Order: sequence, then C-alpha cells, then structure tokens
Amino acid sequence: MSFNLKSKVLEKKKKKEILIRKLDLLLKQNRKLKTYSKEA
Repeated sequence: MSFNLKSKVLEKKKKKEILIRKLDLLLKQNRKLKTYSKEA
C-alpha cells in the first residue's frame, strides 16, 4: 500500500519535472526568437 503511494508520488514528480523542462525550453526558444526578430 505505502509502496504504491510512493510510486504515484514519484510519477507526479517526474511529470512535474518534465513539464518544467518543457516550459523552460519554450521560454528559451521564445527569447531566441525575440532577439532574432530584433536583429533582423
């Protein structure tokens, strides 16, 4: 029972980390696009 709960919590953490990473990448790409459009 406790093991099942633990694995669920770990899964949630992993999903959160993946989401944060995706958001971070999007933000970085956005910044690159902004600086690129300013230079162009």
